Amino acid sequence: MMLILSSFQGNYILTFIVSFFVFSVWEYFVGWLLEKLFSTKYWDYSFYKFNIKGRVCLVNSLTWGFLGVAFTELIHPVTVGLISNIPTAVINYGTLALVIYLVIDFWITVIKIKDINISLKTLSEITNNLKEKIEEFKNLPEKAKKSDRLKSTIEELKTKQTELKEKIEKQTQRLRKAFPNMKTWRKRD
Repeated sequence: MMLILSSFQGNYILTFIVSFFVFSVWEYFVGWLLEKLFSTKYWDYSFYKFNIKGRVCLVNSLTWGFLGVAFTELIHPVTVGLISNIPTAVINYGTLALVIYLVIDFWITVIKIKDINISLKTLSEITNNLKEKIEEFKNLPEKAKKSDRLKSTIEELKTKQTELKEKIEKQTQRLRKAFPNMKTWRKRD
């Protein structure tokens, strides 16, 4: 993208317009893709005026435009000057290492999100089972309620439920910190 923007260097208005639209389209696409893959909205600009489905908004698009100009006119020239002093082999190996790191980080994140979804499904199953057992217990005659077997099953399910809630809390801590406005809408059975 910087190669495209650098071709507009010196033309602030064109750089701003291209940055505004290209980065807004990219942000919209990434937001849409994340929603489709994980049934989760990692950011939501619905409360801003002039937003499109909460994925992009005018304020952020303007910011993308200004950042495009800042990077093209200020940061990119300095970076090119610094990088031109680094041997090509170092740049190539460094780029390869960074790409490998990003791919590994991406896959670890996907695996963790899948683990969270499995934990949530298991929690839902335990909760439904617990509800059934409690309802079964309520409908028992008073003599049968003194039985320890059903009480024990209910207590075991409550313990499993609590442990799983704590596990999910730990699993989602990093995600909730990175995306405090994250919303999920997948129906839990």
